Amino acid sequence: MASVALPVQAGEASGTEPTVATEASASDPVTATMRASVLRPRLDANGLPLLGDDGKPIVDDVAVEEASVVPGDVVHYAIEIRNRGEAVEDLGIAFPIPAEMILLPESLASDVPADFGVTTLANPEKTIPVFAANKDAKIVTPEFSVAATEGLSSLSVSIDEVRHETAARITYQLTVR
Repeated sequence: MASVALPVQAGEASGTEPTVATEASASDPVTATMRASVLRPRLDANGLPLLGDDGKPIVDDVAVEEASVVPGDVVHYAIEIRNRGEAVEDLGIAFPIPAEMILLPESLASDVPADFGVTTLANPEKTIPVFAANKDAKIVTPEFSVAATEGLSSLSVSIDEVRHETAARITYQLTVR
């Protein structure tokens, strides 16, 4: 299995910029980029939310390094994996889940066939599958239901294939405690 490690440090719940690193070198045809953001209401000059034509607040997707992230915020992660070389099969990626954050399993998504799993602080060597075989239906496995979302240490994604000259997109969300 090919491996790309993207350690994400959410730091304290104060909005520190995530750090992204890959095991690939600059000459490697497979690259990964990550964006972490929060939704914020657009404010007028008086600090009041601007409303759209539908009467709902207008929200902007703001990068975490430009926002003050506080408990209760939902941080949206989007990872794009580009392949400029030969097709890559069975690509594995791991994302640490900071102790002050909770995974929202319903947010897990990939635009290519992929399996999602988690590890716990109690047993970091065992990966618990998040969804059953039917990934499209997002049927949560009994093992994950028992683990719930407390005490998770990482999220792992196994992508079946990233074809030549294509990109794969993975998204997920964490709530700040």
